[in-house]
Amino acid sequence: MQLSFAYEGEWNRVELDAVSSISVLILCRNIVVALKGEE
Repeated sequence: MQLSFAYEGEWNRVELDAVSSISVLILCRNIVVALKGEE
């Protein structure tokens, strides 16, 4: 039971990291698109 709970916590953290990485990538792309649009 304890092992399963710890594993689940690790997985949730990995999932959160992935979501933040994707958010950062989208944000960067939006900034690049905005900068190119102003030229």
